Amino acid sequence: MLQRKTMYLYSGMLFLFSIIGLNVIIQTDGLKKIDQVGSQVIQNNPSSQLTAIYENISAMSSPTTNLILATIIFLMLFFMNNKVKAIFFFGSFLVSGAVIPYIIKHLVRRERPIHQLVSETGYSFPSGHVASAVALYVLILWLVFQGSKRSNLKNVSVVLIVGWIIIVMLARVYLGAHYLSDVTASLLLCSGLTGMFIYYSKPLEEIIGRRILSLIEK
Repeated sequence: MLQRKTMYLYSGMLFLFSIIGLNVIIQTDGLKKIDQVGSQVIQNNPSSQLTAIYENISAMSSPTTNLILATIIFLMLFFMNNKVKAIFFFGSFLVSGAVIPYIIKHLVRRERPIHQLVSETGYSFPSGHVASAVALYVLILWLVFQGSKRSNLKNVSVVLIVGWIIIVMLARVYLGAHYLSDVTASLLLCSGLTGMFIYYSKPLEEIIGRRILSLIEK
């Protein structure tokens, strides 16, 4: 029953993402109003100090930074004789946090907000920073839950990771790089996708062990 509810949760996230995406494509007035209000609230009383802080946070959560962190974790797992888990981790990150968001970004082709505190290029929907951060840290959380029996460590990890993702979302909207709907949709998309990978981790790891590793070791 719990597994079924978990699947419903991930499916619900992807469904909500599709609703936001449809509204972005159609450019509905309701979504425009929500984005406008969201930007006004988050960008209220900007300052050079706050801008500098959010720029650093944005740099620390960039797709490139997250890819480097994911690669480091992949190598650690791989050379600690957890090759199957390493490949699953890195593959799930790439698909959920990079490939699918990239494809959607170039299909939707939403322009970025006009008023930016930092210059950003490329398309706006969904947020690549948030997408890669969500995929990476949800997978890290999965590793923590699998590798530790300490409930305190698990609880602290959840609080820190959720807090960091929220800060990254706020930073991207504050800097004018994204609309509120961009970062919210990224959160839903990559939470749902990564959750699906984790849900099917056992059969996927079996496939990796039987086929991919056998090719590597030949």
